Amino acid sequence: MKAVGVGACLVLLGCTQTVNEQTIGDSDTQTVDGTADATDGNTDSTDGSDGTEAGDGTDGTDSTDGSDGTDGLTDGTDWIPTGTNTVCGDAAEPGNTVGWPFTGLKYTPQTEKSGSDSYNFTCTKCPNGYAGVGGKYRRFVDDNASLPDPKESAETWEFIGNAFINVIDEVDSGTGKRTRVTARGYYFCPNPDEFFDQIDGKEWWNVVLVYTEVDPPGAFGIDPGVSDPCFFGFSTEGGFGNDLGVACNLFWDPAGTWQTTDTYCRVGATVNGRLCEDPFAAPE
Repeated sequence: MKAVGVGACLVLLGCTQTVNEQTIGDSDTQTVDGTADATDGNTDSTDGSDGTEAGDGTDGTDSTDGSDGTDGLTDGTDWIPTGTNTVCGDAAEPGNTVGWPFTGLKYTPQTEKSGSDSYNFTCTKCPNGYAGVGGKYRRFVDDNASLPDPKESAETWEFIGNAFINVIDEVDSGTGKRTRVTARGYYFCPNPDEFFDQIDGKEWWNVVLVYTEVDPPGAFGIDPGVSDPCFFGFSTEGGFGNDLGVACNLFWDPAGTWQTTDTYCRVGATVNGRLCEDPFAAPE
């Protein structure tokens, strides 16, 4: 994900206005620090993706599954875990009707800010992912669903339940070369208490992304085994569910900063008067 400025007022950006704000999930996912990103300044001028290279692949329980390969999302490679979905009791969201189980995640990020903190996530609050998040989304900028020009930069997320496919095609700042990467994985909704007090605003990080396959590995700083705490939120300006805001703490920074803020419009929806189209679709 690239770090971009966003004109629309989204909860994830710490806006003071509330008339056009809406979060995903129950009330305990709606606490926003508001000042969390004010002092970071480390990656805002870069593509924002490089922080994900710090994963140590220690999760152990989430990267393979031996599944039946019939989910229709891959070329036969197993990349979603199987097992019994462990749900966080009465704090759980209704979730999607289709998805893949979360069986736990042990993770020790190794970044310049994470220190030696280790995490043990044992349950998910949104079995199969959030019910309102589904389909394909295109990254857009400047409140314009037709920008950026796909000839210059293109990115999509496709969510099926809690599984995702993230495709980025642009110049990789790490190599200076135009690159297309396809990253696959899943997300879960953590119990905030399992962040303990290691990350400020722990209730705000309502999802953790887990990357299980990356082709090519290392492109845009994304590697298999990496996990990122993030926030998913909708803006009501474009019609609820039509534009998804995403902010991620790629460094697992205890201060609760985020290094990326991006907006995505649902392909086929009209956002701010413009049709959101798949940037990778062949021209007619």
